[in-house]
Amino acid sequence: MKLNQDRINYLAHHDPLTGLPNRTLLYDRLKLAIDRAQRYKEQLSVIIFELDGIKKINDALGFDARNQLLKNVSTRFKANIRKTDSLCFLGRDVFGMVLDKADSFQRSSFIARKILSLLKFRPFFIFGHELHLTASIGISHYPEDGQDVESLLRAAESARGQARENGGDGYQYYQAEMEKRSRYFLRLQGELHRALEKDQLTVYYQAQVAPAENKLSGIEALARWRHPERGLVSPAEFIPLAEETGLIVPLGRRVMEITCKQAKQWKDAGLLPFRVAVNVSPLQVTKGNLEQTVREVLKETGLPPQHLEIEITEAALAKNPEKTLQVLTNLKNMGVALALDDFGTGYSSLGYLQKFPIDRIKIAREFISSILHNDRDAAIVESIIALGKKLGMGVIAEGIETKESLDCLLAFGCTKIQGYYFAKPMDGKTLTAYLKDWCGRRTVYPLKI
Repeated sequence: MKLNQDRINYLAHHDPLTGLPNRTLLYDRLKLAIDRAQRYKEQLSVIIFELDGIKKINDALGFDARNQLLKNVSTRFKANIRKTDSLCFLGRDVFGMVLDKADSFQRSSFIARKILSLLKFRPFFIFGHELHLTASIGISHYPEDGQDVESLLRAAESARGQARENGGDGYQYYQAEMEKRSRYFLRLQGELHRALEKDQLTVYYQAQVAPAENKLSGIEALARWRHPERGLVSPAEFIPLAEETGLIVPLGRRVMEITCKQAKQWKDAGLLPFRVAVNVSPLQVTKGNLEQTVREVLKETGLPPQHLEIEITEAALAKNPEKTLQVLTNLKNMGVALALDDFGTGYSSLGYLQKFPIDRIKIAREFISSILHNDRDAAIVESIIALGKKLGMGVIAEGIETKESLDCLLAFGCTKIQGYYFAKPMDGKTLTAYLKDWCGRRTVYPLKI
């Protein structure tokens, strides 16, 4: 009976795959370490780290390969870390450590670097494959970052998340701002769910012009969130959150519905002799059934496909090139135009321009803002314009705010412009008046709103 009870206790406190102590035992050890540190006025550190890229390995090699890799990683750590530094497996691809009597930053940073070294510079051989790993590591310290189990673990988890956001393959110490930021985004996520339910999303529109011809050449739709208390929330604030949580798929569909409905009204009023562009994220392309969404929205709104343009970033082309090529080809066959947004800031592979059915490229505003005082950026912009012409693609420069920038781009041969110099983003009602005014004048001019 004693042997059976010992076995039950062991299984209750250890992970069956790696043989390492589990989360329950980590809690117990951390609680004891805190009690001892309080009694003897000592310090201790908590390290939480996750292995970068395990999901890709699982997808490529299978679940058995993933499990074998986790076992090999655990074996290597156990052989190279002090027994007094409690190493635990917390599930999925996450490990935790308690550094008792730690000399604060010095000891914890040494262990963090050692973890990275054990993973990065010594490959793992799994089922005939050579694998190199990295990790995202978060570190918290007692008593600075917390004085109980929950607060120290939460601080280390928050730092780990920051290390992951920084690209992984590194470690990050906890900072109080991290927790505030995490709470803010958690609250924002809930509010964004409600925004979709209560139809708080709206769309602003920015005109695209062809200055040399004195005419409008297109419109870009830009998502906005009309928050009941904070007013208009910047897309730079909520779009990354929507992409991270998967909300970008229903959000993107809603933006497309609003845009196509408005575009149909402009067309019926004789105000739309060009296309309206809608941005889509990589997640909408790979997981959002974009082709079906476009078909349904065009049918529901009655907008002809030749009046719609889909803007996609280079990241979407790189994420799943085979599926993306199929989706974009089908959209192209429907009559929808395709634009490559922020060209020059992503992967910038010329092979994308050759392989994918892109109609035009948009030069990233990062280059435009510096063409007047940075010769290298000016040369890049001029080269992109020339490349687009050689390939038979349209080229549009966005972010034009001054006449000097406009004159420079016109000298380079860029014929399509978008930016505050001509028009800021505006709501549908304001842009309708702008379009009517243009139809009367048949000329474009800077419009400050």
